Amino acid sequence: MKPGSPDDPPERGIPLVALEVAARYSPRSGRELEISGSRDALLGFATSIELPVLALRCSMRVPAGTAQPYDGFLSTLRIEERDDSVQVAVNDDTLCIRGRRSLLAILAKNVRHVAGADASGLDGRMRYHAHVEYYPGHFFLTPDSIPLIITQE
Repeated sequence: MKPGSPDDPPERGIPLVALEVAARYSPRSGRELEISGSRDALLGFATSIELPVLALRCSMRVPAGTAQPYDGFLSTLRIEERDDSVQVAVNDDTLCIRGRRSLLAILAKNVRHVAGADASGLDGRMRYHAHVEYYPGHFFLTPDSIPLIITQE
């Protein structure tokens, strides 16, 4: 994780950091979302989720080429502390993650789990990943959260 470009305009004093994760998204086919990156990139993503700020903007890596099987890439992440369960949503090309600090820490722990996994035994066709999605009675996600796949590249 590194500071955003000094040329980026400030958004009402909200800090900007650059992340090396990529976000692939399909709004039409069931609102599918995948966040992927190296171990270090995923650890930077987890750290961003846990930063003790009310709001944070992050730029995300947009790889050259296709996002297949998804429709495209999201370029911005916005993390906001709210007094509620965690909501994962998309607004235009921005991934929005909002929630109570203690519950955001649980999401960050899930990301750290994927980052810390030993994927050396997987062949080139498989990547270590975890699904984070709402089910009735989920203990930290809101019912309207987009299902999220976190993948170690």
